[in-house]
Amino acid sequence: GMAKTLPFSHAYTKLTQGDNVQESAKISLNNYQRLLNSLNLGEGWPYNLLMTREWMLVIPRSQPCYQNIGINSLGFAGGLLVRNQDELDFVKKHQPLNILKAVGVTL
Repeated sequence: GMAKTLPFSHAYTKLTQGDNVQESAKISLNNYQRLLNSLNLGEGWPYNLLMTREWMLVIPRSQPCYQNIGINSLGFAGGLLVRNQDELDFVKKHQPLNILKAVGVTL
């Protein structure tokens, strides 16, 4: 399913646990490949992957940073990392969701 509230392309699925570690790993891998296929990303297209025991989220991205603010998977999990007060002020001014939208893509 797709969360309609995110302003960038993404693919999301809930995960189920298998009866053992190998089965759970196979389920996760199958879901991961299905999410990538659903986004129809070209070969080598960059993306961020977020995963918990309950769900998996793939977010294609257009660039690794916005201005000087590096955005990795933690950024899409809500952890925008800044190195100094100027960068913090920049994030506050431009707002986190706008920064993520600029790094994400709309496919």
